[in-house]
Amino acid sequence: MKDTVAYRYALALYDLAKETNKIDIWQEQMRLVKKVFVKDRSLKTFFDNHQISKEDKKNILKKAFVNDVDKEVLNFMCLLVDRYRLNHISDIASAFNTLCNEGKNIIEGLVYSTYELSDEDITKVEEVVGAKLSQKVELHNVIDERLIKGIKVVVNDMVIDDSMRYKLNSLRDELLKETR
Repeated sequence: MKDTVAYRYALALYDLAKETNKIDIWQEQMRLVKKVFVKDRSLKTFFDNHQISKEDKKNILKKAFVNDVDKEVLNFMCLLVDRYRLNHISDIASAFNTLCNEGKNIIEGLVYSTYELSDEDITKVEEVVGAKLSQKVELHNVIDERLIKGIKVVVNDMVIDDSMRYKLNSLRDELLKETR
């Protein structure tokens, strides 16, 4: 990941966040930016359209985010427009989040579920996994309907699988052992 366009821009933003002592604030703001761009796919089409001027795109960004992000974050997004890199905003935001978490000694992982978990549910799972690892954990929810029911958590090399699919596979394997 460290050689990607997204990582280089995220690292530049992270360095500036450290310099200005705004890591926590900008981390939340970049999460919001990512959420907006992921939720509204038409934004990608709009910002990828080369018939729309850079100035118009920057004006839309300013109107949309002026009350939600710091001036520096907004300037960063405008720089991405100037360099035709705003299409990488979700990846940049993810890489920035990872850099912030690494700086705070927070490990990231995934929690797979058959439906989108609420923030409260994710927080509960983070607390349980964090207690098990003796470290703060941040989990990102991934929908996987193949699980049938339950969740699966992956953090570094550790996998906690409490899904119905895993239980059924384990039962099948156990039954097959007994028949041999």
